[in-house]
Amino acid sequence: MKAVVRLNDLLYLLRMSSFHLSIQIYGPLIIRWSDGRDLRLPSAKQRAMLALLVTSPGHARTRSWLQAQLWSDLDDHQGRANLRQNLFQLRRALGDRFAEVIRSEGDILALVDGAFELTGSAQIGEFLEGIDIAEEGFEDWLRDMRAGTALPKVNAPVPKPEAPAPPVHLRPKLAVLPFLEFPAAETEGALGDAVAQELIRVLARSQLIDVVAHLSSRSFRPPALDLGAICERLDADYLITGRCRRTGETLVLDLDFQETASSSLIWSERFKLTLGNFLAGDSERVQEIAQRIVGSLLSTSVELGVTQPLPSVSSHALLMSAIALMNHMAESNFTRALQQLDTVAERAPCHSLPRAWKAQWYILRIFQGLSDDPRRDRQRADDEAGAALDLNPECAFSLAIDGNVKATLDRDFDAAERSFDASLRLNPSSPLACQLKCVLFTFCGQGPEAVALAERAQSLSPCDPRGPFFDALSAGAYVVDRQYEKAVAFAQRSLRANPRHVSAHRIKIVGLVRLGRMQEAADAAKELLRRDPKMTVAGYLATHPAGRAPHGQSFAEALGEAGIPKR
Repeated sequence: MKAVVRLNDLLYLLRMSSFHLSIQIYGPLIIRWSDGRDLRLPSAKQRAMLALLVTSPGHARTRSWLQAQLWSDLDDHQGRANLRQNLFQLRRALGDRFAEVIRSEGDILALVDGAFELTGSAQIGEFLEGIDIAEEGFEDWLRDMRAGTALPKVNAPVPKPEAPAPPVHLRPKLAVLPFLEFPAAETEGALGDAVAQELIRVLARSQLIDVVAHLSSRSFRPPALDLGAICERLDADYLITGRCRRTGETLVLDLDFQETASSSLIWSERFKLTLGNFLAGDSERVQEIAQRIVGSLLSTSVELGVTQPLPSVSSHALLMSAIALMNHMAESNFTRALQQLDTVAERAPCHSLPRAWKAQWYILRIFQGLSDDPRRDRQRADDEAGAALDLNPECAFSLAIDGNVKATLDRDFDAAERSFDASLRLNPSSPLACQLKCVLFTFCGQGPEAVALAERAQSLSPCDPRGPFFDALSAGAYVVDRQYEKAVAFAQRSLRANPRHVSAHRIKIVGLVRLGRMQEAADAAKELLRRDPKMTVAGYLATHPAGRAPHGQSFAEALGEAGIPKR
């Protein structure tokens, strides 16, 4: 895929190259941009945070140090949450310039060299005069600074900053143009426009891609299409074009799927819809088309990520590739997925998405039996989820992954539910948050609630290629709700697509035992042991989040009845 320099990126570089913050630390604390505009911060602690950084050696501090100064009366969990929220508000105030002012690397927060200058002098007034932060840690620091002799120098020249890197977009952007009707109809393209709009509506429900709004896409109407103009105006990475033809009660769609940077055609295919069903609101066939498109995006990204050097692959393609490889669960692909996520996280250090996906990677590594040190990987999952929320505490996806860490690894079900609820408040239509909260209810033995969330997640993800993963989790909900036929059916559907999913094997065994289909259960147990030779009933009880609950112990008995060794 050829690299494309986007017009927005060039404008961004020009706009960013001349700006810096001016910070007055003597007299009242005044923080403004170099053009004289005040930086409006709603909280005194956000202003204090900048003062703490600008007066520190190397203009850097650890998060734990900042937390100790500004929230010294709170426990570690509450202090970290308050720091995270204030950083998010600071990010909002700085907008696009946040990454050019504040650098975040693991536990370190720092001001970027060249992004600020200190102004004023001791003649103006006392150091940080009038600042009122009623925290013991901050008061001790302020007293020591005012009594010391090594106060920071002001009016130092501002080093010329390096050209900032343009923003990194982590989701591929797709545009669907209105379909040309052939032969031309008296409706002036209304049918082709309606089909394109419905396809956009279905695709927009995927959390893996960004889709250009219908009103923007329809400004480019066939047959006169200028690919260069479309790429510039819509800023799209991929494009769907085509034509539709009515034959009796059948609507025939001939669609082209292409990558805009290289103008390469990925596929050209024909699809058929029943016109009456479509006009009546039945979108099942459109959902299948959307699945084909998203699946192609994933497979194209995987091919690039596997065959090309990582530096030459776009960030959104690498992230899509990593997500796909994670769900393959073959160990070599799974390992490659982490390498790709690491690369994306390095390119986009201020994005929460790659860090949250890394947390999910460690969860899957543990539960698939691929971890050589589960305790270490549990800590890494927790660290990555925390880092994602440090970057953006209002990211619905990161909150859902944080809930998954707390539910599956920490077994802190109350904290997990709070994270899931926060995620769903931000995005009530998130299929992942619904599915992972369904898992929490499954662990807690709340069958009806788990099934309701599983079915909502399925309805919200008509084109999600992670369907086999969702099916395995839904199977768990059905078995807890004692709907054993459905549990077995969903587990089998998951395993047909991905036979490596260990939890789907376990749920299938439990469902078959409860249905009295003991020979099938015994065969399923042999297949599970072939894939996971270390599987034992005792190990399941010790490591599974539901192992201590009555329903978890009942599942363990069923595994034993099917032939899984006790120890």
